[in-house]
Amino acid sequence: MVKQSSNLRHCAKCRNVEAVWMGPVMSVVMAVVLMLGLEVTVWADEDDDEKAEMKDFVAAVYRGQGQYNMAGSIATGEGGVIMKRGSVWLTPNGQYQKVGSVYLTPDGGVVTRAGSTFIDEDQVITKAGSTYTGGGQTTTTAGSVVLKPGWSTR
Repeated sequence: MVKQSSNLRHCAKCRNVEAVWMGPVMSVVMAVVLMLGLEVTVWADEDDDEKAEMKDFVAAVYRGQGQYNMAGSIATGEGGVIMKRGSVWLTPNGQYQKVGSVYLTPDGGVVTRAGSTFIDEDQVITKAGSTYTGGGQTTTTAGSVVLKPGWSTR
């Protein structure tokens, strides 16, 4: 019989003293792993949010046309490069600024986001899944590609 102490106690069921002592240690290790895993998940969610915001901007707010390929906070297309820095987008047509749910355009206009709808002085664009429709045009997205046929430049 093993002498019991505060750090070590005998397990009558399994006769494995080390397993009983390792239980609390493994619980702490698992808790740390889960916390780190949760933190990584939060980072992934933030990254997904950034990608979705970039895709929404290119597809619904920015009026350049053509195909854009996105990588992180940069989108490249026939008309040039779009870069996001914080709440500012630098585009071939000028600088856009996001303030709350409103995008300020380089020409002094405003695009307001209300859920899955983007409203400006000219048109209303509605997002449904991977399709953005409005103003007689349809933009589609697939993965990191945004295809905007026929949009006018702003």
